[in-house]
Parts: sequence; structure tokens; C-alpha cells
Amino acid sequence: MGIIDRFRRKKKKTVHVQLDPDTVKRDHLVKALANENAELKAEMALLKKQIGTQRESEKDKEEEDEVKLFLDAEKKEIKSKSYGKFFSLGNLYKKMFYEKGFAKKIYITTWNRGEKIARFVDFGFSTAGDFIVLGKRKNSKVDKPEVILKTMNLKDMFQSVSALGNDIDSKMIPVNLDEDGAWIENVMEWDAP
Repeated sequence: MGIIDRFRRKKKKTVHVQLDPDTVKRDHLVKALANENAELKAEMALLKKQIGTQRESEKDKEEEDEVKLFLDAEKKEIKSKSYGKFFSLGNLYKKMFYEKGFAKKIYITTWNRGEKIARFVDFGFSTAGDFIVLGKRKNSKVDKPEVILKTMNLKDMFQSVSALGNDIDSKMIPVNLDEDGAWIENVMEWDAP
């Protein structure tokens, strides 16, 4: 450092300021209040967020409960539709036993309901698992009921399983037999290969 540098540098003066203790206290108090205010705002924002989330979750729970009820109702409806119409053998036998003359008026007919084949006696199952319909033919020499038709499933026996309830009310049971007593394929339930 040279002489010139010494002159170029200015001397720093130290200034002493007298601080008022009240001003210092007020300054600390303002800073403390500002910090407390910021903390309270942060807490309030967090609480608002939690309240909003709670409201949404309560709405979600209500909506979820409504959806569950709706889906349960749909499930029951689909389940009942998958069973299809129901024909009750119990109701048929009640009619036969309790309605006077009903049992003698119900006949097994051909598939097209054109000819009476025999008077209906009973439905049954063979030990081999076949479904059997029994009846008494008009001119039969045997007093016992005879097997009119025996098939592996109901669709092979009845022309229309879904219409069986209405047919019973009309006092007929159409089976898949023609006028000559020969079995015919159920064209109503036939699946094309």
C-alpha cells in the first residue's frame, strides 16, 4: 500500500445511536405477534382443509351407501330374472286335490295342443335321472297310469316350459309328441349347430 492509497481511503466514522428500551420491546412484540399470526393462519388453513376433507368423505360415504343399496337391488333383480318364470308343482297338486273336478279335467296333449293324448296323472323322476309324465289313456285296458313320455330334461318334454302355468290353467299339458304318439324335437328351444 502506498501513500496514495492511504489518502484515497476514507476513514470510517462510528456512529453511536442510543436505543430506547420501549422501542426494542415494541419491536420484539411486533415480531412475536407476526410469528403467532402466521402460525394461527397455518393452523386455520390446515383445519379448513381437514373440514373440507371430512365433508367430502361424509358425502362419499352417503353416496357409497346409496350406490350399495342400488347395486343390491339390481343384484336381486338380476338373480330373480336368471331363474326365469317359476312353475310350482305344489300349486298344481293343491289345485288337483282341493279344486273339485280339476284333476279329471287336465289332459296331456300333443305339442300343438290339438289332440288329447291321455288324462294327466303325475310328474316324476326316474332313478336314472329322467323326467317322466304319467297319464291314463282313454281306451287303455290297463287301469294303472302309464308313462306317456320320458326325457332327460324339461325342454325335451314340454313344447313350452315358460307357458306351462298358462297351459295348466287351460287344463292341458302339451308335450313334445305328435298325433301318432312319436316324439318330436322342440322347435321352440332348438339351437342351430
